[in-house]
Amino acid sequence: MPIIFATYPLVDQVPHAELIFNVVFIVTIISLTLQGTTVSGMANSLGVARKERESSFGDAFQDRMKSAFTEVDVNEQMLSTGSTLKQIDLPKHTLVIMVCRDGDYFVPQGDTELVVGDKLLILSDRNEELQAHYKELGLDEVIKF
Repeated sequence: MPIIFATYPLVDQVPHAELIFNVVFIVTIISLTLQGTTVSGMANSLGVARKERESSFGDAFQDRMKSAFTEVDVNEQMLSTGSTLKQIDLPKHTLVIMVCRDGDYFVPQGDTELVVGDKLLILSDRNEELQAHYKELGLDEVIKF
């Protein structure tokens, strides 16, 4: 905000307006840098800092996760048992996380109608079983993440 106010003398062509602007700019940058680097340390020393909660799903989680993401295109054979998500035969411990239809993404529910050409983002703990199931459904093009 002070930098914006320092532009007013420049607009009105006040003598030494550039000097005023430069001083305000430098003081503002120094102030922001000093405050930004000392706020957390001061909060810790005063005992008013909050402890950040650590995520259970951090970087280490990815190393231990046995689940696998895959992307498949819905085909006719997949819809042979019905056109809703709950009618598609998928292995246990398998979730359809997202559907992409004509460039639109949405989270599906059991009663979501699927059409040939939809792209499904699938998460499964049983990757080998899922891969075998893909072959049964005639899905040769499976993208693994």
